[in-house]
Amino acid sequence: MRKFPKILFSEFQLKGVTLFILILGVIILQQSCSKRGISNTSLPAKALKKNAVSDTNTVEIPLAEYMQDSKNSRRESNIATSTCGAYFNGSYGGAGFYTYPDKSLDFTSLFNGSSISISVSSYDVPNLFNIYDGNGSLVATSGWMGYATYSGPWGPSLSQTVETKTLTFKKADPGTYILRVQTSTQSYSDSWNASIACSSIDGANRICGSDFVQFGLDGSTYASAIDSFGKWHNDYQIGLLSAMEANNINLNTDSIQNFLHNYTLAFMSNKGITPQNTSLPNLDITDTTWINPPYSSSAQTILTQLKSLINNYSLANHSTFISQCDSLKSNALNLSVDSEAIRVGMVVSITINSFNYWKDNASTWANYLDKNAGDSIVVMRELQTCSVNLRHLAGADATGALAGARTGVDTGPEGAVAGGILGAAVYSSGNILGQALNCMPGVVGRVSRWLSSWF
Repeated sequence: MRKFPKILFSEFQLKGVTLFILILGVIILQQSCSKRGISNTSLPAKALKKNAVSDTNTVEIPLAEYMQDSKNSRRESNIATSTCGAYFNGSYGGAGFYTYPDKSLDFTSLFNGSSISISVSSYDVPNLFNIYDGNGSLVATSGWMGYATYSGPWGPSLSQTVETKTLTFKKADPGTYILRVQTSTQSYSDSWNASIACSSIDGANRICGSDFVQFGLDGSTYASAIDSFGKWHNDYQIGLLSAMEANNINLNTDSIQNFLHNYTLAFMSNKGITPQNTSLPNLDITDTTWINPPYSSSAQTILTQLKSLINNYSLANHSTFISQCDSLKSNALNLSVDSEAIRVGMVVSITINSFNYWKDNASTWANYLDKNAGDSIVVMRELQTCSVNLRHLAGADATGALAGARTGVDTGPEGAVAGGILGAAVYSSGNILGQALNCMPGVVGRVSRWLSSWF
């Protein structure tokens, strides 16, 4: 009888040992699974809850709770226009596919070519972020982000564990964009956020677009383009004098017209400027009135300062003049309006190149024209001395560039550039002929009228 309690105690011991063994087995099994790489932590926490969100996600909540939440106005994002440095977000508590109101983005204050980065974050419920430019073209997309065990626009399921992506693109005209965010919910609400960072470039490093294809300058920086325009002006004069020398051109106006016509057509065509592809301006090159176009006040200030420098030019202050013009060119390149930067920058560039060219070559032209003048002109020169006024000559180039660009104020930059280059070249030719032939009244007038008629 004394052994009976001992037998019962042994049975309890047996049960305790059995329970201990079972617990130990579970622990060993968990450790074994962990070693095979299938531990809970190796999968996203969200995968443990079908149609739910991860444990760390505190912003996306069950739809029923969302509708009762006093903050349920979050269901639509703030639709005010945003720009560099902005942060904004959105939230939606309905069921099914949803497109948020478009978020307007304004980068018009940036120079073309500036880099724009928009960091977008999606939590668990899927989101798609698309950015469209002002013309409606897609410029950047995140693809579908998030996690879903249910089907949607992404397919049968989605497992994109990257919560944040950065969408980067270059600013281009017109500078306005929209961010369009989409989602598709099932059991939980959707939330997302975005922030904008911008890296603006210097105005001189803006990139020429398709408008400059005809000149072969698409892809060039603005600084490089306007330097090319100034160089083309000088190339025109260099080539013209060489062609006149090679063909022994006489300054009789009846014979020089066709020559000038053909040379100008060939040269401009080589630069992508032809009457067929460019609407050329109607100009009277005998009118050298300086008229500022209806540009911004900043652009007009640059042109007014340029005119003042030209009026006060002298050979003695040439170096200072060029330095001051270089400063105006830098100011022009940093004008916020792209078309003004090109047009005003071109006028300043042509002015710089023209004064440098004529300073070194005006006497060469005068000597050639004098040497090849007809007998009647030579006789008249014995009665009246002829000389070249450098300020009037180079000033005519600048006036022609301004007049040509001004006529294209309502057109694209290609029209203004073509008009400016052609205007400078023809004004310049007319002026050097006029000054060289000032001993023969009426000759330059006929040449000028013919040149004007070609525009």
